[in-house]
Amino acid sequence: MPSQTPNLDLYKVNGETDGNDTFNVDVVLNDNWDKIDAAVGSVETEIASLKQSGVDGKNLLETAIIAKEGTVSKQGQVATFEELDTGIRSIPTGTDTSDATAAAGDILAPKTAYGPNGKITGTIPVLTGIRTATSAAKWPDGALAVYPEKGYQKGGAGDGEIKVTTAQLQAAEPNLNSNNILNPIFGVPGGIPNRSAENVHMPGLEATVWPGDRLFIRPPSGFYNGESWVTTPVPGLTAANLRAGVNVAGLIGNLVEGKRLFYGEYPGDGTTKGINPGFAYRAVVIYNAGGAAAGIIVPPGGNPLVFYSSHAYLINVYGATTTSFDLRTNSGGGTHYVYVYGQ
Repeated sequence: MPSQTPNLDLYKVNGETDGNDTFNVDVVLNDNWDKIDAAVGSVETEIASLKQSGVDGKNLLETAIIAKEGTVSKQGQVATFEELDTGIRSIPTGTDTSDATAAAGDILAPKTAYGPNGKITGTIPVLTGIRTATSAAKWPDGALAVYPEKGYQKGGAGDGEIKVTTAQLQAAEPNLNSNNILNPIFGVPGGIPNRSAENVHMPGLEATVWPGDRLFIRPPSGFYNGESWVTTPVPGLTAANLRAGVNVAGLIGNLVEGKRLFYGEYPGDGTTKGINPGFAYRAVVIYNAGGAAAGIIVPPGGNPLVFYSSHAYLINVYGATTTSFDLRTNSGGGTHYVYVYGQ
């Protein structure tokens, strides 16, 4: 009996069983031809579609290659797969270094980089540890300029430190020497003598007086802290050698021509003062700001007689002789004024 083909469903006669059947042209031939024609037409449509798809794919691939800076050299309107393969291989790979400007002297040693001509090995020295400056100088405004070694040095303590030697500092600033400084500075020992530390009453080298004007004392060279003194011996400068009331640098004279006079002022602090005018006296008058008074009279050929006024702030006199006495000032009596008159 007849059968159908599995793909196009064509009518197929069985020669063993259908040999005596009437030959039907439409069934055996025409219908089959129609099915074959329809199948062929469908295949051609698909082939055309596949071909267009291939062309479109090649064009898209060509566009992509060009976008990646590749080159497609084609002979026809559409590139072949071989031409596209060559184009793909022409696409640059990695980072573009054509515009790189770094040179070996711009890169730390032994770091590497890549430039237009290939691999570059850096030559900038990496400086570690405490480094010594090559030199130092002084700016016009007095600031210090330090010249370091050429190379890379990280900041901070240790590997970031630059040492300036004492010699370099002195080369930059010639005034940095021992003759100009008191205490050590940056390794330069102090050379100025500390006169205040040597003697709070430093003896002067010489002295001179401008009469009626002032006394000059030439001090030894050195440092003075403003709290010490420069002195010169003046043994004759005493109150007894100055006319009464004359003030010489705070020393009040008590000399009365023809009669010796001693004058003194003592604070009322409750202590005992030994009064020795330096001569035999005839009379002593003492009074204080509190209104108390006392006195001493020495009769010719006699012993001193002490007398007092009556007041709450009494003045006490002890151990009177013809040439001296002890005075105990009252702490409530204020300043005590003493006049001693010579014989």
